[in-house]
Amino acid sequence: MAKTKEMASSSDGKIERLKSVFQDQRDEWSKKSKKLSKQMKTSENLGSLQGTLFAEIAIILDEKTSLVEGLITLNKSIRPKKKEALVNLKLNLELKMKTAGEQNVMIDADLNNYLEREDLLGMQIQFLEATLKNLNSMVWGIKNYIDLDKAGIS
Repeated sequence: MAKTKEMASSSDGKIERLKSVFQDQRDEWSKKSKKLSKQMKTSENLGSLQGTLFAEIAIILDEKTSLVEGLITLNKSIRPKKKEALVNLKLNLELKMKTAGEQNVMIDADLNNYLEREDLLGMQIQFLEATLKNLNSMVWGIKNYIDLDKAGIS
């Protein structure tokens, strides 16, 4: 996880490497979710499975926190660079821009590397949030099943 945070905040990180790391994490979490879902359907010891789910949720929350910290760091580094790019654009170019939108296009082109990393981090955070929602649903499903079993309803 520290590796991901370092790559996300460094100014010379490789986008392709970051994409690869995130894809590997998504594949890993997808496999884990499927495995846990299958165990939920066939497991006799649901209490133990619920504990495993809580542990996986804690891991995801830790990963998400690191990614959010990386995103905050990246955003802090983008703001001054945007200001600098705008000043350079106004001082060094003799282009007359009609709208702020035209200026933003030029600035975004200069900051493409940062913006692409920002998008990648945002998408990975969204994936982890969806995975968390899935695992939380499994935990509550097990809890409800155990409660029904204790009440003698199942």
